[in-house]
Amino acid sequence: MPRGRCCRTSHHLNTPFHNPLEEELTEVEVTDPMHPLFSRRFTLVSISTPPQGPGHVLVAYRQHMVLRIPLQATNLAGPRPVLQTKLTVQALTELVALAEHCEMLCHTNQQTCGNDCPHPFNTKSSRPSRRSSRRSCMSRSELVTAQHLARKAIIYIRQSSPHQVLTNQESLRLQYALQQRALDLGWRPEDIEIIDADLGLSATAAQHREGFKEIVTKVTLGQVGMILSSEVTRLSRNCSDWYPWLDICGYRCCLLADRDGVYDPTTANGRLWLGLKGQISELELHTIRARLTAGLLHKAQRGDLALQLPVGFWRDELQRVQKDPNLEVQCRLELLFTTFLQRHSASQVLRFFNDHP
Repeated sequence: MPRGRCCRTSHHLNTPFHNPLEEELTEVEVTDPMHPLFSRRFTLVSISTPPQGPGHVLVAYRQHMVLRIPLQATNLAGPRPVLQTKLTVQALTELVALAEHCEMLCHTNQQTCGNDCPHPFNTKSSRPSRRSSRRSCMSRSELVTAQHLARKAIIYIRQSSPHQVLTNQESLRLQYALQQRALDLGWRPEDIEIIDADLGLSATAAQHREGFKEIVTKVTLGQVGMILSSEVTRLSRNCSDWYPWLDICGYRCCLLADRDGVYDPTTANGRLWLGLKGQISELELHTIRARLTAGLLHKAQRGDLALQLPVGFWRDELQRVQKDPNLEVQCRLELLFTTFLQRHSASQVLRFFNDHP
């Protein structure tokens, strides 16, 4: 375009836009729910009416800004047709069947609870009843059958050290609260047994845990339908004990459960999850032990590792090891080491002191 000439808009008789007069200016509302400007109202600038295809409207948005909106998305297009669903007849049939199944389950739970359980369709207490029915449906597991409910449910409670038993009381409360989980899964209160004989004992080995031995005995005799614990790896942190334990539970159709879910060791999926949990638990134990050992070694290299001293020695203000200032204690220690240098054996030293009280 040559410099000095301005751009002008030429008017054509066949233009597809209709510019309304000032007194005819109206507002346009976006009525299409799928449009991003749904329910917004704008001032109409012009309307396009092409002979073929959908038209458009130009509306004033901001100062010196005009938006182009499809005519079918506004109230100028007249009443909108009813939206057709994208669901097929088969999908709708499955949804209806699922709703009827859920209603039947809620009705069954209401009969089990008795009159104290609110009706799921009561308008006065619709929210609490729906939540309670949903919670009861979620607490049940499809793995729990009548065969399991006919046997006992054992809750295994364990903490790794006496220090944890005294200080970590909240974890202990959570483990005892698993009794409610067993009730939600369908067991009666008289069929739930709590075994807490292994409190303060580590799960690295099974020889010293009487509670675990009792569980193994009852599972082997077919008296247990499910074993619950806060984590299934509370039962064992050693793969040499974990996998034979899974074999016993699978042979006797005994389920394992924790706060994450219910596992069936007779199925490939359940055994896979339980195997992964056991391996991760053993690896975690070795990782923690290696981390603690590395810290002790690093502290010993700096010379700051202070272990518990034997009887007759103590540390001064500079953390140096000294003999006990008591002269009688020093004489006893000197007699002990002198006798050892003469006898060359700890058993001979012990026998000498027994013969010369």
